[in-house]
Amino acid sequence: MVIGLEGPELRVRALTGAYRALVGLPRTTTDPHLDEPSPVTDP
Repeated sequence: MVIGLEGPELRVRALTGAYRALVGLPRTTTDPHLDEPSPVTDP
């Protein structure tokens, strides 16, 4: 998949999904920042 051809919305969704997978958060969560603080955003 070539990032940039799908539009900004799908690109944000892809980045958000990758971020959630990186920190181990469930993809069903609407906003990862509303969950427990992660070591990435809150060291």
